[in-house]
Amino acid sequence: MDHLYTVFGNEITPSHRHFLEDGISDIVSSLSNNNMLAFSSNFDLLDESEDSSLLQCGVYVIDLNLPYHPYLVLKHPKSITLIEWDQQGTKLLIGDSLGKIEVWSMTEFLISGWNRLDQHCYDFGGDEIIAGIWFHSGNRIIIDYDKKDLDVPYQDKFIYNKIKASVLQFGGKHTEGYLCISSTGLVYAHLFAIDENNKNGLEFLNEFRSRIERIDIAYMRDGSFLVMTSNGNAFAPITCYIIRIMLDPKENYEKIKIKCEPFTSFHLNSALFTNPDHLNYVHIDHLKFIVRECPDAALVVASGTQGSIIECWELKEKPIEVHSVFKNLYPSKAEQIITEKRWEFVSNAISTAFVTSISTPNSLLFEINPLSSYIMVAFSDHSIKSYYRENFQPLNMIDLKAALKIDLSSNTSLGQYFTQEEIDEKITIVRDIQITWSSCALVAIDCYSQIHLFRLPPMIEPFGPMSINYAQLMLEYALISGNDIWDILINIKPQFVETLCDKVAESFIGHCHPQYLQQKWLDKVLQMKAALFRCTNLSLASCKSGDFYAMKMLNAISETIKRLIRAREYHENEGPAEKLSYLIQTKPTTDFQQFLNIDKILFKLDSKDFCVEATIQHSFQYLLQWVCDLSLYLLASIPQQCHQSQFRVPGSGLLFDIKSLNTIRELLVIIRFWSLIDANYVPTFNKIHENIDVISLMYKLFSKMVLQFDKIDESIIDECCVLPNQVMIHQMDLCLKSIGVASPALYSNSMPLILQYGIEPPSLKYSIKLPVIDGTFNIQGNQKMDVIRYISLGFASDRSNSFIRYCTRCNSVSLIKSVTRSPASRAWDQQWIKKCVCGGFWRVHCNKSHLKDIDEDLHYISL
Repeated sequence: MDHLYTVFGNEITPSHRHFLEDGISDIVSSLSNNNMLAFSSNFDLLDESEDSSLLQCGVYVIDLNLPYHPYLVLKHPKSITLIEWDQQGTKLLIGDSLGKIEVWSMTEFLISGWNRLDQHCYDFGGDEIIAGIWFHSGNRIIIDYDKKDLDVPYQDKFIYNKIKASVLQFGGKHTEGYLCISSTGLVYAHLFAIDENNKNGLEFLNEFRSRIERIDIAYMRDGSFLVMTSNGNAFAPITCYIIRIMLDPKENYEKIKIKCEPFTSFHLNSALFTNPDHLNYVHIDHLKFIVRECPDAALVVASGTQGSIIECWELKEKPIEVHSVFKNLYPSKAEQIITEKRWEFVSNAISTAFVTSISTPNSLLFEINPLSSYIMVAFSDHSIKSYYRENFQPLNMIDLKAALKIDLSSNTSLGQYFTQEEIDEKITIVRDIQITWSSCALVAIDCYSQIHLFRLPPMIEPFGPMSINYAQLMLEYALISGNDIWDILINIKPQFVETLCDKVAESFIGHCHPQYLQQKWLDKVLQMKAALFRCTNLSLASCKSGDFYAMKMLNAISETIKRLIRAREYHENEGPAEKLSYLIQTKPTTDFQQFLNIDKILFKLDSKDFCVEATIQHSFQYLLQWVCDLSLYLLASIPQQCHQSQFRVPGSGLLFDIKSLNTIRELLVIIRFWSLIDANYVPTFNKIHENIDVISLMYKLFSKMVLQFDKIDESIIDECCVLPNQVMIHQMDLCLKSIGVASPALYSNSMPLILQYGIEPPSLKYSIKLPVIDGTFNIQGNQKMDVIRYISLGFASDRSNSFIRYCTRCNSVSLIKSVTRSPASRAWDQQWIKKCVCGGFWRVHCNKSHLKDIDEDLHYISL
């Protein structure tokens, strides 16, 4: 367990320290599958004044890649008791000590902007919210443990082990919504209706309402919820309930029906007077299901004067002995085995330090018996220990105070600005911990809302670093499940990146996957490989990262434009786009000139099938300009690549990928067609010789490369040498530079990184020197370029421009709103509205005073 970084807050006054360390106002947090952390704080994280107010709590969101940039969700007058991400990672369920439930959603999918969904809020009227959970969609993907190391198709390695959705609408479709429980056992269910006619219902957890102090909720396989509660007394039973939520068919599916049933319960083993020493543990502090999606085991933490005890219990099927009298009454069922579920004590662990928080995996990765999973426990002595579920033995331990006793003189992060005494004063009790969804990292939050992040060893290889095979398995699991790969990236050593990318590519290409998933997975594989190479501080790795980014965008542009082309008449077998692809990919046997001449390809196609409206041409003018600029850029790089063996530029890998070459040729044919329709909305070139046909020349050169793919012919090199003398060629920035923690700078700094809220760490800045193609011009300079639409954004200020969004993983920028309003341009923008090209979330740069104006600015942009 490696300590990766710590994010410190501002100085805390002594009076405030006492308030926070005593746990009067606790810290709660939630981690999404996108590695976004939402957490509560008792003061303003960006307020540098010494009299920071403790009267208002707040909820903040950070990307674990940029932990020093917290974004405010809301400020609240009372303590926050509940924070839960939804399964998509775009909404937050927030509850407080006064019984108010609020749902907050990202504004324009920006993690820096949030708005409250008033129609989905509820007020319990002073009854504290102690637990909440979102409805399950029913989709669950697990890894086949026996095939985890085999070279088999994804559909064999990963099992779509569906469970029943929490609430089903008419027709069997799952419904979005949430379930909340108050401290007196009041159950509230809220359903998000498509027609905005939201449905909700109330029910009591038990016939007799009583005080609940500790609680946890899990999903059952049949779609119900399993609830485990305690009144805080270690000698009272741990009471369990089953909650079922359904739309009542008798009411035409218009009303919610909540059914609460008692479930098998148990007493704490240490309270059964089996050991007199255990009688000191009198108070229940924590209840936790080991896996939320498979509640077959639970943890109970009790404390007393001698510290804490952690007990592990398992839910098992046990046969029931039936008396012979009843067997004789029903002889036909005499041999039938009757079972019931019972909680069974497994093991325990005792500590002299108090347990302050406990965390278990969010999802089930492997379905083996017994289930393999980490159990992470934080203690009051500043230590964090990991236990293995099978025997409940400690695996790893880290002490925060010892880990942060570093050589400050050699620390290249913000640690050089602190003394060791100042760091020791900032170290305090950990209040909450969270395991990432791939179980590759752990986040700890202390009572000052300071964040500490640790790398975890592989779950099935707990005593060593992440192996290449396990990294490949986790990356492929993230590819299929849709989880973010950031926590996997920080565990991969740079020297393994090349081998790992090759193994992922071989596994993907070497098997036949369903056609409807092929393109979706291809885009994700390219995105994943680009992210891996971006984390390596080598010029060659940056070039390869640019290759995969260019391939991804080229495929996206091609697929979008092909969807716009419609035949005049219905063709069962093929349309214009399919016919064009066939002509482009079919190599000639005799007439090679026909293959090289773009106009002869046009004669074989019906130009009317390629006619589109002028607004569509205008919408894609900048994208097609990028395709042409990329084509010229690649052709201009050929002479240096052929004569200098070590010369590579980002994107040049497309020259050695025949699929990419054919995609460029298809787009050049479409551009040629559109230029015949309206020359005003096609790419333009700064020609040095007016009589040159740039489109025709590029098509001919790429066609020659397809014909002689094994080796570039000298005639191609000669023509490419004179190309910069015929037309102006722009330099292109195809290298999306990584920012934040998951970047090449991570491996050039001593660990742990010392960071601070609101301060950009100079230690995470780095530079990569890339070669320049002879004869090209840098016309962009330091201007910002929209990574989605390829239009110049000028010299926009990072800190004051709320019209521009920035990626949380790379240096990409983009306009929040499109400059064009056509349906075609909106369809293109929708592909990137949630995430950047690299897979990172969008944010808006802003300081604290600027936060208030974001909503107004976004509204102004939309006008």
